[in-house]
Amino acid sequence: MPFTNHNGAVLWLTGLPAAGKTTLAQNLHQLLEDVGATSIILDGDELRKARTVPLGYTKEDRDEAVRLAGLEAMQKALDGAIVIVAMVSPFRDARRAVRLRVKDAGFHFIEVFLDTPIEICIGRDPKGLYGKALNGELSNMTGIDDPYETPEKPEVIIGWEHSPNSAAEYLIDWVNPLVRDPLNQQINKSTER
Repeated sequence: MPFTNHNGAVLWLTGLPAAGKTTLAQNLHQLLEDVGATSIILDGDELRKARTVPLGYTKEDRDEAVRLAGLEAMQKALDGAIVIVAMVSPFRDARRAVRLRVKDAGFHFIEVFLDTPIEICIGRDPKGLYGKALNGELSNMTGIDDPYETPEKPEVIIGWEHSPNSAAEYLIDWVNPLVRDPLNQQINKSTER
């Protein structure tokens, strides 16, 4: 019997562009859906495309994008969803502000740092952005000419050597205590394959 009645929570996946945030979010979402949990992905790139007022790449615009994603994540958590936010969110102060708002609203916040070295991200470069930045065709590229401030105390650090599936299964251990026991039992059965 699927389990659909659980507490909302926010998992905030952060890291350099091409660190693997979206892929991990998709794998985790599928694993949660497989056991009947309500989860939703808020992807930074998709959120930017959906904005009626476009945001640029200044620090202020990036912080505003993080703030807006945090507000949307809280709304979805209020509806009972486990919200997976996949967003570069390069500045600590903006992530810290979202963490405080989410916790003040009574929800769990798990910061997940995808610790992927810049060399690996440049090698992946699925959108060609690093190539453009390195050739001087693109400015304000996080990790190249814009900073990425690594989290000081994330709840979870995922190294680049982990597959998206193993990383998603590892994150389930962090989600389990946040939601009710029936989900724990279903996840345990699901991962005993």
